[in-house]
Amino acid sequence: MSLEDKVCKIAEDLQEEEADNIDFPEYRGMDFETYWNSLPNKLEYTEYEKMLHDALESGEGVEKAKEVYRKVRIKKATGLGITEFMARYVSWKCLKDDNWKDRQVDVSVIVITGVRQELTNQIIGRIKNLFPENDFKTKESLIILNGCKIEAFPTNNLASARGLNPRIVWLDEADFFPGRYQDEARTVAERYRAKGDALIVMISTPNLPGGLYERMDDEGDEKSGYITFELDYKMGVGIVYDEKIIEDEKKNNPSFQREYNLQYGYGSGDVFDIEDLEICIQEYPLEYLGGSAGTYADPAWGSSLFGKVSGEIRDGILYVLEAEEYPRASPNAMINSMEESWNRHKQVCKVDAANPGFIKSLTEIDIPAVGIAFGQEVPEREGSNTTVSLKKKLPINASGMISKHQIRIHPQFKKLISQMRAVTFDKMGGIDKSEVPYDLVDAFDMMAWDLKSFDYTHYDVLKGGTEVESDKPKPTNKSVFLEKEVFE
Repeated sequence: MSLEDKVCKIAEDLQEEEADNIDFPEYRGMDFETYWNSLPNKLEYTEYEKMLHDALESGEGVEKAKEVYRKVRIKKATGLGITEFMARYVSWKCLKDDNWKDRQVDVSVIVITGVRQELTNQIIGRIKNLFPENDFKTKESLIILNGCKIEAFPTNNLASARGLNPRIVWLDEADFFPGRYQDEARTVAERYRAKGDALIVMISTPNLPGGLYERMDDEGDEKSGYITFELDYKMGVGIVYDEKIIEDEKKNNPSFQREYNLQYGYGSGDVFDIEDLEICIQEYPLEYLGGSAGTYADPAWGSSLFGKVSGEIRDGILYVLEAEEYPRASPNAMINSMEESWNRHKQVCKVDAANPGFIKSLTEIDIPAVGIAFGQEVPEREGSNTTVSLKKKLPINASGMISKHQIRIHPQFKKLISQMRAVTFDKMGGIDKSEVPYDLVDAFDMMAWDLKSFDYTHYDVLKGGTEVESDKPKPTNKSVFLEKEVFE
């Protein structure tokens, strides 16, 4: 393209942008609350929305703001209207004066959404719907207000968002971004802080354990540089939620804790029954008392987390005594962690057999570590001629033990509990790790399998409805056992 052609193209783009630009001079000089109440769609301006406004404006000279917040993370209950709040806030910033217009280089607001283009268009559609009498000519992912461009990008097109100079980067439902895009989206947003002092606003209802939001919880606000606002359902009772409906949701909606009470993964899993799991969560002494015990690990380096679980049998019940997860763990640090756990009981140490080097390192320091091969074939049921891999058998076994309340999990093991609430089966019958690695669940399943023993003294033969005695030995009092095995 010649220089002349380039100049013509720039001129055409400017003319097109000017034609697409929509202005509402009647909103000039308004404060945010007045603007909110002046919009055609009337909504109550709540106290939590006023709090968020003050936080976002803290870098703009709001007198009552004690600190300047330029990286804001909002963990919110579904239905509180935070996306609507942000649509109104960014449109107000565009329209209240010419500050953003005069300072704009290429774009004023970048919105990052999920991978589907429809989600991207919906966000911009929310802003356009604030002004229902106008026919916007821009593409579905773009709106221009008073010369200020607000553009949305799906997570699978983040390359297009690089190199721009926004005033605000808004990540909507960030904890629901596909796992492979979560860190990239955060990186893209945060690079604008050093480049142009952009305000970052990250919004989401909590999703799965091990996702972006839980990892940021682990970092803490001081390390991450974010200020976090936690807005649970109590903020909206009597405002956006009917109290009676909320009580019904508490009783009947298995995902209530996740959707409304900011708990990761609650009610989304199908491996462990939630009600039975809650019964198994109890307080108890975390010291080893002399029962059969073991330490189990799923050492996944680099791409995943290192999960370690230890437990002990007490009167036929398996008690979890350790459950720890380590990000970006070095082999030496994890060997030391395993040694510390093993020294507490000096009985059993087993590791995912896919890590022979790690097992060898443990044996070299006199820890008799043994590998558990998830691909090993075992009888589908006692006496059955058909086999199934341990990958499929382990979660089924652990699920059965939870359903029979043969396991106790201390409430302090929050990460293990949140993973158990969220873990699901994949299409092949194993654990679905497409979004979350579930390393703690893997280690837990290994322990539940290794420290249990079935009692086949009695079992049902369904054909004919007769019971048959078995000469198989009963388990010792240091084993967890299921009282019956049913043959189909």
